[in-house]
Amino acid sequence: MSYLFYILISAAFIIILFYLFIFLNIIINMKWFKNQPEEGKFIEINEKKIHCRVKGKGDTIVVINAIGASQAEWWSIQDELEENFHVITYDRAGYGWSTKDEEPRTISNICDELDLILTSEEVNKPIYLVTSGTGTFFAQYFAATRPEKVAGVLFINPPPINYELWLKEVNSAEDCPNIFETAQNKSKNVSKGIYRITSPIKGYKPEKKYKRYIIEHYSKHENYKTVQAEFSEFMNNINQLKGLDFPSIPLRILKTSIEFLIRDWVQNGTSEYSARQLGRYYEEMTKDILSLSPHALLVEVNEAGENIHLNRPKIVVEEISKLIDSKKAAQ
Repeated sequence: MSYLFYILISAAFIIILFYLFIFLNIIINMKWFKNQPEEGKFIEINEKKIHCRVKGKGDTIVVINAIGASQAEWWSIQDELEENFHVITYDRAGYGWSTKDEEPRTISNICDELDLILTSEEVNKPIYLVTSGTGTFFAQYFAATRPEKVAGVLFINPPPINYELWLKEVNSAEDCPNIFETAQNKSKNVSKGIYRITSPIKGYKPEKKYKRYIIEHYSKHENYKTVQAEFSEFMNNINQLKGLDFPSIPLRILKTSIEFLIRDWVQNGTSEYSARQLGRYYEEMTKDILSLSPHALLVEVNEAGENIHLNRPKIVVEEISKLIDSKKAAQ
């Protein structure tokens, strides 16, 4: 009887500690975002505050985050580039300190938001867009609908252009979560405070300088409401790209070598068989991205995983410089 009693007491104590940890996580996160950020500034657009970080002078580079991502993931790269370039990173409405947008998160609204940021910052010359993952759809739309404003683009591990077909292949692999399921899982982890004890981005250890910004971003539950809002428009947004012509500008594509992508997928729970099947489809389907521009160039990166900008930032810095150099050489 006494043995069972101690087990019950221990279990109750662990449960209390667990919920106390969750409560403290919420309080810490709320306090963090209640205070003004030490990095960056706010831009007022359409009665919204957009948190951005602007560094350097020269040709303008704008980073477009993937869905759910934080601008702080790019700050180390921004620091490397600011000596020669004017670099803008920002969190879209509803992320981080940026005010929530009540309007639907359509690709058009998201690109209008970027347009207003450029106007606010008095950027009058064509810009260079840099983005990764799902952010490539926003960059593609911005460049296609505002070709006079874009001088060149860098895509990092872009999804296939025919995303519907790719999603079908992903869904056919029962042990491979798609991006929608991954977002839901991250939302659940946030509610448990998981990202205070483990990295929110698998395989990446945030550097100390900006670690707190990244951890708090991924620990903010409201961010995942914005993720859901953007994903609710996701397929409609992709359909908006159909029939649009990408401008004839320099386009560099950084892509993780397929073997490392397969390894990442396996580490994330996909079976070896499914990962290799998906890898074969992905490698074939992403070749279409080269058709976007006659000036497209694909660069394969080893030892990087999906998040090249986090795991191999120096390569990204080099590719951005090459992108801008290629544009100037063509003029």
